[in-house]
Amino acid sequence: MLTKKMEQEFINNRDDPSIVNSILDGLQAYIQGVANKFSTNEDMQKDLIQEALLISWKRLEFYDSSKGARLITFLKQNIKWAMIQYIKDQKLDLSAQQEVDDECFADDTESLEDIIIKENLLENFLERLGTLSEKERDVFSNRVLGAETLSKVSKRYGTSIQVIQAVLGRANVKLGVKGVFR
Repeated sequence: MLTKKMEQEFINNRDDPSIVNSILDGLQAYIQGVANKFSTNEDMQKDLIQEALLISWKRLEFYDSSKGARLITFLKQNIKWAMIQYIKDQKLDLSAQQEVDDECFADDTESLEDIIIKENLLENFLERLGTLSEKERDVFSNRVLGAETLSKVSKRYGTSIQVIQAVLGRANVKLGVKGVFR
């Protein structure tokens, strides 16, 4: 895990490759956990992990400790959105994949209709993510993707749990999943 000591070492000496490597190593468990939440497919998880490591490495140069955010918070947000963007950018032809699967694993696959429904739901959900305000995206990301408690998220914003619940409620409506994410 990424510690405050590691963050301080990075702030003091950004150009040391061993510090950068230790930061990336410290993120491994977190990145794996987020990848597991986004996909159960092992190949997709590997791709998501690579995307997360790449964006973390690239974004390190933009970290500014004077803005008051910890490095881990800065990187977590970038990791989550890099994974979401990667999934969004992957326009896999699921119907073609389904035909191959049908030939190889006739009894073990989902129906083409189920695959298309899931693909459309995911695509619609990802499109709707773009309609959220920055605060809604951040609260949603921290609460749902980061699995933070309502209390922790409310403290981060210096507001009440009820306000965070209201923000999540608005996000749920915009995402078309009313009441799902609390």
